[in-house]
Amino acid sequence: MQNIKFYYAFLCFNGMSLAVAANPLFLDKILLEMKIDLSFFGTIKGASLFIGSLGSLLISHHLEKLSREKEVIIAGFTIRLLLPFLLVLSMFFLPSGSALTWSTFFITSLCYFTALTCLNSQDVLLKKISPVDSLSENNGYALSLSRLCTSFFSVVAALVWAWLETDNSFASVYCLLLLLCAGFHLPASISLLKIKVKTEQNISSDRKSPMRFSDILTPVKDKTYLPLLGIAFATNMYYGGLSAYLFPYILKVIEIKFHYLVIFDLIISVGVIVLAGKWGVFQGRFGSRKVLNIIVCGLMFSLLLLFSKSIISILLFSILVWSGITGLLSSGLLILQRSLCIQNSCNTKTNIYIASAALFSGTGFLTGNVAASIIFGSVQSILPSSNNILAYQGVFASLCIPCLMILAVNNLKGKTYADSDSRLQVSEPALNGS
Repeated sequence: MQNIKFYYAFLCFNGMSLAVAANPLFLDKILLEMKIDLSFFGTIKGASLFIGSLGSLLISHHLEKLSREKEVIIAGFTIRLLLPFLLVLSMFFLPSGSALTWSTFFITSLCYFTALTCLNSQDVLLKKISPVDSLSENNGYALSLSRLCTSFFSVVAALVWAWLETDNSFASVYCLLLLLCAGFHLPASISLLKIKVKTEQNISSDRKSPMRFSDILTPVKDKTYLPLLGIAFATNMYYGGLSAYLFPYILKVIEIKFHYLVIFDLIISVGVIVLAGKWGVFQGRFGSRKVLNIIVCGLMFSLLLLFSKSIISILLFSILVWSGITGLLSSGLLILQRSLCIQNSCNTKTNIYIASAALFSGTGFLTGNVAASIIFGSVQSILPSSNNILAYQGVFASLCIPCLMILAVNNLKGKTYADSDSRLQVSEPALNGS
């Protein structure tokens, strides 16, 4: 129990330190300031996440052998806090056009790589210190608590930004806010180092052979884990397509001010943390499949709200879905998907299993971003409209496809993932369905 308390303390301080550096609202604002073509807007973010998740998977077998999750998390987030400064420098020293676009792609890829590597190590650490019967609940609270702290300090940062920013002060204000938030990285690291993990928990007794690079393919061969990889792909395809154009749509078409968006983000995060632990309870009581079916149907019908320019419709959509990770429904999908990936992972190769899920997530995110960019550009050229409203709505309508994919995979018959916590203690994967 003491370890969980230190873990939650780390998440609070770490969320504060990343309030500006890792908040997607601030990233979108930077990309808009760079005057990057909106038709490439989603592709850059999607390709960056794919490259980052691929790199994270390729080093996962080394991290599995190293078994030093705390040190990896601290080092990774230290680098993550420094990378946004490179993004600002590139705006000044590189001409606009292809050079700036490629540098932005490279830096954002590094951001995703370090972040995903840290998050994968966090999941492995949580599995080691959390009681088996409360893993889903602890994971839900962990994700929501981190998001709440990030959102709260993002509001403070956005208000300071609105107060200080002038026409020529964007970069200086952004760097100042980065430095102020980065100060919380020290208490986050101290809290993390206080977590004690017993040696015998780190090394499973049934590991009979050393880790090999080819082990990164093990999760794909595991017939009971493969459906979860499909759900991870489709979930992030939805999130990728939505996140690529939701905030530009709200800022440019609905014309809501940036600092109001961040305040929305905080209010929604407060509501999410109330439901965070309940998703694990719902999962245990009704089964993962039934809960996922209800959530995904809710996400699909919520898209209708984006076809209205009414502030009330946008507010209701924000409460239910928001950017795809912080709404009441979308956060439930993310919590259940990640919890199931952790629970159904092989105990001797947890890092590889989680990194594999991250790669499928990154691939789905890239697919959603690229598809959204193609749809946006096509509708924009065929049906030009004021503020590109038809192009935005075309993107939002296409998000029904990943929702249908999740429903199809989630309701597969035959041998598939465990619908409860019964498979938490897994020594070796059921390869080839055997």
